Amino acid sequence: MANLSAQHIKTIKDAAKKLTGAKRRAFQAQVAIDYLNSKPHLAEKTFGRDRRTVALGLYELRTGFVCFDDFKARGNKKTVAKIPQLEIVPLAEPENQVNPKFQTMFKYTRITAKSMREALITQKAGHILVKNPLVIS
Repeated sequence: MANLSAQHIKTIKDAAKKLTGAKRRAFQAQVAIDYLNSKPHLAEKTFGRDRRTVALGLYELRTGFVCFDDFKARGNKKTVAKIPQLEIVPLAEPENQVNPKFQTMFKYTRITAKSMREALITQKAGHILVKNPLVIS
């Protein structure tokens, strides 16, 4: 392992912050190769980087295959995607209006999230009561 001064470490950290995705992994892997004998755990200890990310960067440099980040698959999905049987459009349709100045062809829905939630609860509660007579009693 090469002795790096605090200024060198700061410069390398700053450069890594300015990169994203595969470019960042490639940079971190090259730094690990050049200064840390290709050891991801030393990169984690020295630069505060995740050793799995550095290991992936080393793998990408060694094989030439770049792993793609699937950012769209992360996070919370929209409610309509999670519950496709949820029908929001018929509830929102009466609240739609055209732009008053007719500048665009888009319709605007004047309904708040709170009132949409209340309408869904009312609709689903009525739907359940009609379909399941045991709930009424």
